[in-house]
Amino acid sequence: MPLIIDKLLTLLAMPVGATILGALAAAVALWRGWRRTARVLAVAAFAWLWFWATPIAADLVVPRLVERYPVRHLDDLPNADAIVVLSGNVRPGSARRPYPLFGATGDRLLHGARMFNAGLAPVVIVSGGVVWPREGRRSMASAMRDMLVALGVPSDAVLVEGRSRTTRQNAVYTAELATEHGFKRVHLVAAGVHMQRASATFRKVGLEPLPVVLASGTRVGAHRALRFLPSSGQLRASSAAIRERLGLFIYRLRGWA
Repeated sequence: MPLIIDKLLTLLAMPVGATILGALAAAVALWRGWRRTARVLAVAAFAWLWFWATPIAADLVVPRLVERYPVRHLDDLPNADAIVVLSGNVRPGSARRPYPLFGATGDRLLHGARMFNAGLAPVVIVSGGVVWPREGRRSMASAMRDMLVALGVPSDAVLVEGRSRTTRQNAVYTAELATEHGFKRVHLVAAGVHMQRASATFRKVGLEPLPVVLASGTRVGAHRALRFLPSSGQLRASSAAIRERLGLFIYRLRGWA
């Protein structure tokens, strides 16, 4: 299936996408003269979005993905053949914006450099291509390599996997690099909510991933008075967890995880 179709279906399955579909269904029902059905659909769509934007909803789906991977001190981590840092929404520099933006990937790169300097592995592999190719656009991994070098990691200790556009490709192309250099056991540095799918996918291609996350806390608004109040932070957390649940299901269905 083309990547654009995968992305579109995923967006429609998210709370905002599902709410839009519900609102469109309500509009069609109203146009057909089914006023009661239209009201029910509109209320259901609004309630669905409200629910997933509350701490209660986020607490139902996020901890099961994240809290199984506790944050571990460097002293508690074993040695491995390589450290793999996965990309996520990296925006490499351009003519208009010469400096890249890393977001949460910057935290993972910093931790990867920290792990390298602690002697946990002799090599760091950065993985991430160009999701929507355009002439002159750099891969996420190339910007990540520059960041690691700026953090003090020697350039010859950084391997770049800059072709991947999905988690599956992250694993496949990293496995090719690992085979070429004789790597097997790797520290996998990824977002906590993404770790279950990522580690399962890396295992499926023959690697031995050791999950490394930077945070296991997921709650944005924990006060009881705020439990039923929606927020953009909670909606973002719920949407990310739903996307990962759906992604893990699809990956298992396809035999990728």
